[in-house]
Amino acid sequence: MSLFVPAGDPAVPAEMIGQPAYARYVSDFGRRAGDMGLVAELDGEPIGGAWVRLLGPDDRGFGWVDDVVPELTLAVDPRHRGVGLGTAMLRRLLSKVGTVSLSVHHDNPARALYQRLGFIDVARHRESSVMERIGDPVTTALIMEVPAVPDEIERIRVEHDPLALAGIPPHLTVLFPFRSAESIDDDLRRALADEIGRTETITVELARVGRFPEFVWLGPEDPAPIADLTRRLSIRFPDCVPYDGRHQTVIPHLTVAHGSVAHMDAVEAELREVMDRDGPIRFEARYVSLFVQDSTRRWSSNEAFRLSSDLR
Repeated sequence: MSLFVPAGDPAVPAEMIGQPAYARYVSDFGRRAGDMGLVAELDGEPIGGAWVRLLGPDDRGFGWVDDVVPELTLAVDPRHRGVGLGTAMLRRLLSKVGTVSLSVHHDNPARALYQRLGFIDVARHRESSVMERIGDPVTTALIMEVPAVPDEIERIRVEHDPLALAGIPPHLTVLFPFRSAESIDDDLRRALADEIGRTETITVELARVGRFPEFVWLGPEDPAPIADLTRRLSIRFPDCVPYDGRHQTVIPHLTVAHGSVAHMDAVEAELREVMDRDGPIRFEARYVSLFVQDSTRRWSSNEAFRLSSDLR
């Protein structure tokens, strides 16, 4: 935990860390959707850490700005300050998260670091400020919505996938990232309708439980039709590379959970148990939806493009 003490003030008693106002930032870390962080070590000993946690509407923290914006905490061992460790940790963490907020004491030297990294004051109190950093713009995505996901699986997703709290329904990603919201005009809509309409309605059966280290997902028995649609759209829109090229092979999937590797083991076991008991999720994919992300990281959609448009 990180607590700033102004020069000349007495040290904070260790027992304060256990008080609810402070413990909520670290208690059971890695077990909530969106928990993410890193630890810096020297010779096997921790010397710093940076982490984010979404506290939610019933447990707002000192740096609250919105119920879907996680709060950031930074801690550096006093013996290792002033050498760029905090900057390095924050740059790495901020490259993996979107909009974040924090509370910082007016006298805290780290305030200058936050300002350099793009944080701005959004609220000012007597001794501290709330600062926010808007994430890099990731504004649109093309997805196939998955209807009628069983309640038990949706419960797991809501608990363990941060996108579920940001307005994204259960889905299979077709192309992400797509174009900026400002570029969505009638010509682009016609091009999307044309390319997506060349694909026949897809019968999807989600039966495979899959795992990337920090993700648990359900995959279709036959991923080829969705993968082919992704490939054709990325050719039609060559500036839109799936996942910015981070993955050599694109695997269509419905993300059910995202979090720490250790915690995902238990979630994967739970999902396998549910699937073994209840069987696959089957549906007819008839549309591809365009979802737009706003500056608060919320997603919404009011547009969809029909598969097999020539059959209408």
